Amino acid sequence: MMVGRCKNVVITLVVISAVFSILLYLNDKEYRRLQGVISGFKQAMERKRQEYKLSHRMLEQEITNSNNNDKHESDQMKSNHKKVHGKGKGKDDNEANGKSNRTMTPEEISALYFNSMTNITYQCMEGRRMGNPLPFDGGWNICLDVGVKPNACIVYSFGIAGDWSFDDDMAEYGCDVYSFDPFNGLQKHKRSARIWFYDIGLLDKDDDHVAPKFRREGNKTVKCRTLSSIKKMLHHEEKNIDVLKMDIESDELKVLPQLLKNGVLGNIKQLDLEVHPPGKAYLRINEMFKTLKQEFGFKLWFVNENKYSPLQDYGPSAGIHHQLLELALVNTKFLNKK
Repeated sequence: MMVGRCKNVVITLVVISAVFSILLYLNDKEYRRLQGVISGFKQAMERKRQEYKLSHRMLEQEITNSNNNDKHESDQMKSNHKKVHGKGKGKDDNEANGKSNRTMTPEEISALYFNSMTNITYQCMEGRRMGNPLPFDGGWNICLDVGVKPNACIVYSFGIAGDWSFDDDMAEYGCDVYSFDPFNGLQKHKRSARIWFYDIGLLDKDDDHVAPKFRREGNKTVKCRTLSSIKKMLHHEEKNIDVLKMDIESDELKVLPQLLKNGVLGNIKQLDLEVHPPGKAYLRINEMFKTLKQEFGFKLWFVNENKYSPLQDYGPSAGIHHQLLELALVNTKFLNKK
């Protein structure tokens, strides 16, 4: 009888030991999995940081070249201005904060840019976060005040990489989502019942041979189209676009002027975009957004500083902030058409 009890005790101990070993294995496996997730996240952030630095250097060079041309035009305009108004009598038409652009310091200009770009002018009554929650990257805020109705809404999403969270949430809400990215290695396909993917990029001109910006994208050229060409391709020429999302790695500085010029923004209910620092062209991008607001009726309702972007000092009147700004604007002409 004593032997039987000892045998039962031994069996019990063996079972407990086995269960304990399994639990340790599972915990260790989960720990390794979490370590892998964290490691992958760190690697992704480092890649993004390196890509951002490269993009920023390219953009700085491009804007410097453009500004050299602008300086020549500006000098000519100043000369003509003095001829008309007399020496020293004329005023700069782009006065800001009581100071002429000709006398503003770089710090004052950058502060003007940041304060202007982050000035909220509309209070959204029904806003939602679609995609990854803040402070994570990949999510975007939309405002339903302009009549974004399930089963009757269209979304254009430019710039996917490997993050489908925004597109998936918009499709789940009930919108038809058209996703675009020529650099993520995917070909044209239908991702789900409401998501169509195209390996096409957004640019200010139609071009079948656009070179990639980043080394990881290889050397293969890609196809890019204007927004008007894409709307025509999808037979959406007469349709309103409920959400136009642009996360296109500084190309928004090329695309926006073209959109303002051809008037296609008149049929866009809201615009979500990531704005990269415009180098020395702060005043130029201020003018673009001024036109966007005054001529097309857009108002800014949400701003997020991308926490994965570098910090910049915008001067004593604006302070230090992250350089990448994620903006959400609504087209006020659609507010009474819900």
